[in-house]
Amino acid sequence: MARLDADVGTVATDASGTVFFATSTRIFRIVGGTGLVEHIAGSGIVGNGGDGGPALAAQLDAPHGLAAAGGALFFSDGGNDRVRRIDLVTGIITGVAPIVGPAGLALGADGSLFVCEARANRLLRIDPFGAVTVVAGTGTRRSTGDGGPATAAAIDTPTDVAVAADGTLYVLEGFASGRIRRIDPAGRIGTLMRR
Repeated sequence: MARLDADVGTVATDASGTVFFATSTRIFRIVGGTGLVEHIAGSGIVGNGGDGGPALAAQLDAPHGLAAAGGALFFSDGGNDRVRRIDLVTGIITGVAPIVGPAGLALGADGSLFVCEARANRLLRIDPFGAVTVVAGTGTRRSTGDGGPATAAAIDTPTDVAVAADGTLYVLEGFASGRIRRIDPAGRIGTLMRR
């Protein structure tokens, strides 16, 4: 069994069963049930540097929202207001996009990355070419707009997102709201569950 002397945050897996997890300044993986922990990113020093170089030497600040596919690991570098990518073959880290308070993220079937922009109260999509568009949220911190287009609805502090096989998005609104919102493939939003 793997043991680590640090607070563990978000967890994700890839298709091979490798488990990825983060602490406040580093990212690790446990390869397919071996129990062996491998440090893959973060120098252990809080900061914002290292893009274009080895992920192990990069500075991270509150990594969150891990998603792995296609030989890459994407994560929200929450304290640095951006999404970053680690090439799991070369070990090189790069920046993907600046995001205001990124939190949970998920990969779609086409390679698009869906990112909760928690402090701006929006859900964003980063397409495989790097273009960023708003999927849901007007920037207002309320839960409104059920039954209408998600781009015209308000979402309250989105903290996590999941993508179903048919493209439906599920968004967790954190803190006071405590709702799970559903965005169908046509872009209409509703509330699946509320506290």
